[in-house]
Amino acid sequence: MIRLHDVARPRGYLPEQNVIRQDGMRCSMLNVLKNDSASTLDVAGGVKAAMVAVLKTVTGDVQVKQFGDQSLFVTAAINGVVRQGVIPAALTGLVGLKRRGKIIAQIDDTSNER
Repeated sequence: MIRLHDVARPRGYLPEQNVIRQDGMRCSMLNVLKNDSASTLDVAGGVKAAMVAVLKTVTGDVQVKQFGDQSLFVTAAINGVVRQGVIPAALTGLVGLKRRGKIIAQIDDTSNER
């Protein structure tokens, strides 16, 4: 069994440690929380990068699984906001170009009549 103090040294307080069962096997779960000023995407990226380094220090029989990654929801929300901003802007531009074309056609018609 590998304990947190085997791979890291927490500062100031002991981290919450949860013992859970997954597929009938006893496992340990460590929650990673961010503070208000941190970016969810930066924290998730930093944890993923740190896990690569941690996995190099443990034996091959240790299995690490990630779940509950909130950065997926943040990325989807950002994509949705961008999509909902681009589509109306494009449609507004097309309507503007259509109206501009009608106005130019009317100006050409009135100038040809003279």
